[in-house]
Amino acid sequence: MRTPAKHAVAMTDVLAFAQSQGGMHIAKTRIAVTGVGAIGVAHARILQQSPTCELSAIVDPAPDARAIAEQAAVPLYRSLDELFERDRPDGVILATPNQLHLEHTLSCIQAGVPILLEKPIASTVQDGERIVEEVDKAGATLLIGHHRAHSPIMACAKRLIDEGRLGRIVAVMGSAVFFKPDHYSTDAPWRREIGAGPVLINMIHEVRNLRMLCGEIVAVQAFSSHATRRFPVEDTVAINVHFANGALGTFMLSDTAACARSWEQTSQENKAYSTYPDEDCYVVAGTFGSLSVPTMRLKT
Repeated sequence: MRTPAKHAVAMTDVLAFAQSQGGMHIAKTRIAVTGVGAIGVAHARILQQSPTCELSAIVDPAPDARAIAEQAAVPLYRSLDELFERDRPDGVILATPNQLHLEHTLSCIQAGVPILLEKPIASTVQDGERIVEEVDKAGATLLIGHHRAHSPIMACAKRLIDEGRLGRIVAVMGSAVFFKPDHYSTDAPWRREIGAGPVLINMIHEVRNLRMLCGEIVAVQAFSSHATRRFPVEDTVAINVHFANGALGTFMLSDTAACARSWEQTSQENKAYSTYPDEDCYVVAGTFGSLSVPTMRLKT
């Protein structure tokens, strides 16, 4: 399912044009959304606006899910088992708490339904490896929701690096330092428990980006702290990274610091966040120069 973003957009445009011209009838892809927290609701909204896909059902036992399903005019199911007993969608989006990813993915694999699984793949290495093993064994279709892999910002940064504009990569400095309001954890208490926290909820995106720009990571050192929020999980982490090509990296992560040096507050890709055009969240340095991302300030 690693369809390049450019191809995916072009195909969507072609299908939408064909439908608008009435020259051909294309059945929409029916997708059920499991878990209607903030991300699940966002997925449902996008499906409702899609010219090629449609929201077929909501799966969530929470009381709030009924109103969301009624507003979308789709059936509500309390579990994936209940969904698969009554319907067989073309695909399922799993936007459930991290700790449930293994259980829910296995249910979809058993039902033979393709899956878009929100990151992280799982809350433990063992669960992640189990998912990969079961996907391979069943020949299942699984895509992890690393949407930044399709970001035009990341594509531009990678192109400049691949062209050799920076020379040999020596170091990268990154940050995801921002402030989450208190209701973020009170609305969904699982976010403060082991299996969640900013490393698995947020840093997972940054790791994907760092690998895209600088290559594979072979070693990591880190200090973590929960001194501010006092939750069981971390709220601040200082990280050192060693890449396979010899480059080194430093990364500062915190979801309790009032700062604008994060992807959301610099990339302008999510309009729900305030953005600051003079800020960057990554600086990649090589033997010829440095590139700041996302402003793309190239200094040689």
